[in-house]
Amino acid sequence: MVAVTRYIGNPILAPNPQHSWEAEAAFNGCPIMDSGSCHLLYRATSAQLSIGKQTLELSTIGHASSSDRVSFRDRRQLIKPEYRWEKYGCEDPRVTKFHNTYYIFYTALAGWPPTPSGIRVALATTSDFSAISEKHLITP
Repeated sequence: MVAVTRYIGNPILAPNPQHSWEAEAAFNGCPIMDSGSCHLLYRATSAQLSIGKQTLELSTIGHASSSDRVSFRDRRQLIKPEYRWEKYGCEDPRVTKFHNTYYIFYTALAGWPPTPSGIRVALATTSDFSAISEKHLITP
């Protein structure tokens, strides 16, 4: 059996009001270790903003890194809406590495409020978390 103890310094990642894209929340992180560094992809929600006729807190995906898996630095927005199928948010990243590419699956919201037909699965790729190389819609 594995014993788990809650980290006394929680939360390890909190919203940063200085960044409008993550002013309201930072949560649902997905870590991946590579070459001694821990990369954390997480869902970030903005302060309220207007998209078309909708007012919402937009979800995007942030990236932070750590050498000790507790103190994260270099936080920045990695994945944000660019296409119609993700216009209302990019959420809940899950990442894996294959060869020299990181594959990031995430939930893409095509409508607001979310409906079953507007919730999609998308894929983004990167080689180093500095920029996204490609994005693809997985579910129609």
